[in-house]
Order: sequence, then C-alpha cells, then structure tokens
Amino acid sequence: MDAFRFSPRPNRAHEVHWREWGPEALQEAQRMDRPVILGISAVWCHWCHVMDETTYSDPRVIELLNREFIPIRVDHDRRPEVNQRYNMGGWPTTAFLTPQGDILTGATYLPPQSLISTAEQIVQYYRTRKAELYSRILEQRARATPLPSVAPPAPGDVAPKVLSYLTRAYDSEYGGFGQEPKFPQADALELLLAQYQLSGEERWGQMAGQTLRAMASGGLFDHVAGGFFRYSTTRDWSIPHYEKMAEDNAALLRVLLHGALALGDPELARAAGRTVDYVLAYLYDTGTKAFYGSQDADEEYYRLPPVERARREPPLVDRTVYTNWAAAMAAALLEASRVLSRPELEEISLGSLGFLWDNLYREGRGMGHYHDGQARGEGLLVDQVWMLTALLDAHEATGQALFLERAEILARLVINCYQDPAGGLYDTWQDYQPLGRLQEKDKGIAENALAAEGLARLFHLTGEEDYLKAAQGALLAFGSDYLRFGPYSAVYARAAGWLQEEPLLVRIVGRQEATQAWRKTAMAVYHPHLLVQSLDPTRDKRRLTELGLSTGGGPMAYICYRGSCSAPIERLEGMALAMLEASAPPGRGA
Repeated sequence: MDAFRFSPRPNRAHEVHWREWGPEALQEAQRMDRPVILGISAVWCHWCHVMDETTYSDPRVIELLNREFIPIRVDHDRRPEVNQRYNMGGWPTTAFLTPQGDILTGATYLPPQSLISTAEQIVQYYRTRKAELYSRILEQRARATPLPSVAPPAPGDVAPKVLSYLTRAYDSEYGGFGQEPKFPQADALELLLAQYQLSGEERWGQMAGQTLRAMASGGLFDHVAGGFFRYSTTRDWSIPHYEKMAEDNAALLRVLLHGALALGDPELARAAGRTVDYVLAYLYDTGTKAFYGSQDADEEYYRLPPVERARREPPLVDRTVYTNWAAAMAAALLEASRVLSRPELEEISLGSLGFLWDNLYREGRGMGHYHDGQARGEGLLVDQVWMLTALLDAHEATGQALFLERAEILARLVINCYQDPAGGLYDTWQDYQPLGRLQEKDKGIAENALAAEGLARLFHLTGEEDYLKAAQGALLAFGSDYLRFGPYSAVYARAAGWLQEEPLLVRIVGRQEATQAWRKTAMAVYHPHLLVQSLDPTRDKRRLTELGLSTGGGPMAYICYRGSCSAPIERLEGMALAMLEASAPPGRGA
C-alpha cells in the first residue's frame, strides 16, 4: 500500500518514521509520552514537495523528529476531515500536538532551521511544563465555542444578501471577486447566472459572463492541454498556481455550460469543450472508467513552449478516485453531453457512476475513496452528497429507476448517520473515529447546502415529506451566519432557492424507451431549478395515481411552475415551446 506520497523528485522525507493518522499512532505517542508532529500534505502541492526535498530531507530534522516525536503524515485529499480540524492556514501544514491530539502550535512551510528551532522549543516546553500545559488545554476546552446556534433564514432573504456581498466584492475591471490571489468561485458564478435567469436583471449576467470569459481567455486556463488551473496569483488571471483539480474543473465545466446556455455565448461552449478534452486525456481511466483526483503543479513544465512541453513527461496525476470529485465530474460530463452534443459523454458519465457504486459503496457505510486497488475511507458526508447529486442527475437524464433507488439509499444514510437533531449535518458520521480534534463535531456549509438541494429534489420526485424536512434541517445550522463565509455563501443561497422557489417541474409520462427525446429536449433548457421526472406507466403507476396523472398512453408531458400545472402536452414541439415560455426571464419572452 502506498500509504505516504512524497515529492516525485529526489528526497529523503521517507526516512522520517511517519505513521498514519489513527488510534495506533496516538496510543504510541501516549505510551512513549512524546509530542506529535503532524504534517498535512497534498500530492498536487508545490510547497509540500519543496518541504519534502528540503526540510524533511535534512539529516538533522530526520534525526530530531525520529528521536523526540511521533511523526504523523496526512494527505489532505484522502483525509479532509483531519485537515479541516488541524490545518494551520495552508499546505503544507506543520502542526505540533500533544499525545492526545490537542494543538500546541503550528505553521505552514518551515525551512529546516525554523523547524528545528520550533521543535526543540516544543520538546523543552513539553518536558518541563507538562502540568501547566494540560491545565491550560482543559481550560480552553471548557471555554470552547459550541457550534453556532441555529435559526432559519428569512424566506426570500438569502439570495439578495449574498448578491449584495458579491456586488461589493466584484472586480469590475477583471471579473471575479476580491484581489489576488483570485479563485474562480464557480458557485458564486452559478448564483449570478441563476439570478439572471430568474429576475432578468442584466447586471448578473454581465458579471458572470465577464468573469467566465476572462478566466477562459487568461492564464488560469491551459491553452495548450486545456483545463483550468486551481487559482490565479494575480488579479488579472494572468499567472496561475499550476495544479489542476478534478473538483475545480468539474465545477467550472458546469458553470461554463450554464453560461453558454443562459448568455448564448459560443465562446463559453468552446472553453467547456476544451475542458472536457483535458479531463478525458489526463484525469480519466479508460480501463476502470474512473476519474482521478488532480494533476501536480510543475511550474517549469507549464512555462515551456508547446513544442518543448510535448517532449516532456507531463506532471504527475493523482490516480486516487475520490467519490466527491469523481461524482461531480460525472455529473458535469452528463450535462456536457447534452449542451455540446457529444452523446459519448453520457456513456462515459454513466460508466463512471457504475464504477463508483460497484467499487466504493458499502452497505450501511456509504461511499468512500479508491486507491491501491481497493475502497477506503468511507464515512465522509461530502462523498455521500456528491454521489447523491450525480445519481439524481443520471436519473433525470435517463429516466432509469435504478439511479433514483440508489439516490434514496444514500439520502436515508445521510439522514440516519449524519444529522444533528438541532439542525445541520455533520461532516463525518456519528460514530466516526473519536481521536484528538475529530471528537469535535463540524458542519461544512458546502456539504450541507448540496445535501439540502439533493434532498429537496428527492422530495419533489417522490413526495416523501422526510426528505423535505431533512433538506430544511440541513440549512438550519447556517441560517444566522451564512454571510461569514464570504463568496462561499453563494452555495448556501443556491440551495435555499430550492426551498424558497418552486422548481420548474417537467413530468414526462410514457415508456422509458419512447421518452428519450422528450427528456433530452426538456433538459436542454437552462433554469436553475429545473427538475425533469420520467414516469413510466408500467413502473410508476402508484406515483402517477398519487399525482392524479394519466396512467396510460403517452408520451406526454406536464409542466408545473409558479403554482400551476399545464394540461397534458402530447407533442414534443409543444413541450419545448411551453418550457421556453416558462423559463424565460421576466421581460423576455420565449
């Protein structure tokens, strides 16, 4: 098993006696009465590699850490829940802990002499003032701030507040939000496009379009191989930080597709197509049909002219399959197959979801990650909710009941294993490793928002009130303080929209094989709350009866929006026209 991943360049970091995060390592630290040094790294992280090649390759550092500490190494991507609780402001993180896992101090990158000086001070302090140290830790625990009190957001109040923040943070010269370093903020752009579609206000479309075009034409985009780098070190998007993440490319692919539809911009569609080409060339395994996690940052490689680049080995790809990122990519490619008229992408997407379910799902435990030939690391909320989202997307696109059934399995797991009765969902299940700061419950705004959206969609598809209650509960934990997350509050506003606005619900009735064109036509329309439900009279008779819809004949469609449902529409062209009329922004007809 490849437990630890060091810099791909020559180094001696493996000579440090690293342990994996877990009960064995902390028990060893307690038995030997040694402090812990926790290194949090990432396979794509440039400065993590530098630290491996310099600090952790220094013989003095190696000897000191092995003699006086229990060294523990954690991969951020594989153990995000550990990173969430111990990160010291970036990667690499260097944290010094008690044997019980409490934080003493920490930093990010430390050159050799800085680490030696800090480590020697920690050892001396731990040996001579242990009683005082533990007394202070107990006092800090007693004063620890509990999770924020819950309060429901005021109906209709969330999006305007977040949009007001985004307007203030918007860079009118170069697009995007804030100054350098500048991150793409795909969720914020999705919210702008959603509001443009719902309200018809041109400024939201202008802000989203300017930003997307600036990113796609600037240095954030790899104009040789395609795909987006992680962020820009400059305000004008000209100089990127060179790692490429599956997570970011999936999110940007979707928002490019939505921008192409909402704004009618072929330039955005072209950028989406080049992003797809990059993903399939570098982040896709044609054998397993899985999507990989990331590609390394190699400044020297990316600064080479294209001809010289072609002669060099491309930067390392992390071949770990992370359910959350792989599912997000599968969902994005499913949408790309329709918008870009590339039907082969649907087959790739569905094949990837099949791989994830067959290899990473464990009954009663949910989804995990996959590396070294086996599934590992189940128990994280983010994996469950992204897979739930992708399965719902697959169900809408294909009409296959299997995807809905699997989505419901994960929804019930989320409700039963992650839910705080007072509101919100924890990032790990309730009996997850109670080690160090993992004993502290945490709720992530992005995971809760995505869960709320997925559960709300399930409610509209199934009519099950438990899903609606759970969706409402997922948003409660952030109802009073979502704005403290800055541009990341946009994901919360988008989820709140699913609970505060009626979806544009298209119910297509007919045998699955006869309604494929109907689904494709319905899903070619951009609307932020579009929901397409396929009801097969031979399979879904009970649900059709509950809804008071015809249980025979077809194909036909019913369009429900803004408090009313249409009469049955029996012509495909009629459904297309009715959808365009329903989805058109105020002031603009179909």
